[in-house]
Amino acid sequence: MKFQELKALLLNVPKYPGTVPVKPGPMINEGYPSNFNLSFAWYEWTKKEGIKGPNKQYVSFAGDMFYTKCQPCIRPQDWKAVIDNDPNQYRYLSYFHMSDVSGLIAKIDGAQKKEIGIFSINSLIDFFKSQNIDINNVHVAYCQGGKVVDLTNGKYTFDKVIDKDPFYDDWINAGVPMKNMISDATRDTFLSLKNYSRPSPWGYRNEIFYNHHGKLLDIATVEHLCFEPTIDNELEIIDITDYKHAFSISAVGLERLLMVLNNFSDIRQVDIVAPLYDKIRTSIKNVTEDDIDAIVQSIRPIQAIVTDGGTWQRLNNRRREITRAYYIEFADLWGKYNLTVDSDLLTEILNLNANLLENDKMKANIDKVKNELQKRLIIMADNKHLSVEQRQIYRNVGGLANEH
Repeated sequence: MKFQELKALLLNVPKYPGTVPVKPGPMINEGYPSNFNLSFAWYEWTKKEGIKGPNKQYVSFAGDMFYTKCQPCIRPQDWKAVIDNDPNQYRYLSYFHMSDVSGLIAKIDGAQKKEIGIFSINSLIDFFKSQNIDINNVHVAYCQGGKVVDLTNGKYTFDKVIDKDPFYDDWINAGVPMKNMISDATRDTFLSLKNYSRPSPWGYRNEIFYNHHGKLLDIATVEHLCFEPTIDNELEIIDITDYKHAFSISAVGLERLLMVLNNFSDIRQVDIVAPLYDKIRTSIKNVTEDDIDAIVQSIRPIQAIVTDGGTWQRLNNRRREITRAYYIEFADLWGKYNLTVDSDLLTEILNLNANLLENDKMKANIDKVKNELQKRLIIMADNKHLSVEQRQIYRNVGGLANEH
């Protein structure tokens, strides 16, 4: 199956009644004030007017929300995994896509938590079955319950005991073997959130794995927001109570799921990235596989960020810190092979990526991305803290004159 086929399929699977399609949120949005878009919900959430005014704390919202989309994401914490390439884990992509299965379900009436939670679980399992994904190979991590201080590893210390995931039995009823249920006592399955100093609802999260070629591959997630934080005058969370609203969603990582559907052993085989690897492999003499991977994994988020308006001047300090790693990695490797930003190869890679994603906005901003790369290289070449040799590499990559 191809990426675009799966994207269309997920848009049209049965959703929660009233679900409507929406455009994906931009890489830079108010929902993630110190990061790039890294999940599914907060961009649309911040557009709603909460009962206490604009929803700056992600806690209240004015009306029911039911929507579906395919959301591009950038997860900076995955960058280390990309560089390290742990042989015991499946490789990650720095720029990837999430789509809901159930629809994002946010209801004012908190009494419907159980109903919409079960719907989200059953929607995911039904979709798996429709694609001949063996439920006997599906594993579900769940929160075993416990003290907040233990579940959050001391991040929150108020006295509260959390029950075991209330949806545990619903996974069993949906067909997941009991032996495949993975007990967990961390924030991986206990959502204890404070998004960049903005308190938000807490709840339960299930990580969904598939036993793929002898290793567990994370392919999906289900989340239920069940608790509302109590906030002091410093916006510190000092307690949680039952959430007055209801929120559930089941969602998949498209590239990870395509590995299962196509029986791929490596995420680099997925059709929206494989041609990029092939292009670099056949265009740069003696390039190593690790270098190909790092070039692809750095240029894709750069292109996504700049296309969505993320020029350096528009980035706050935290976003600059994240983006700097991509720029440095790309510049170092482009320089290693004596290439420049004005090379035809870079234009071809950027065009190929835009075409693979069927992203017209990316296609229209190729020159903007190249210009931004060159501007960053000029700044990097003027950094007096770097060695003369390193600065000269950046000048060469930027197509600048030799330093005198």
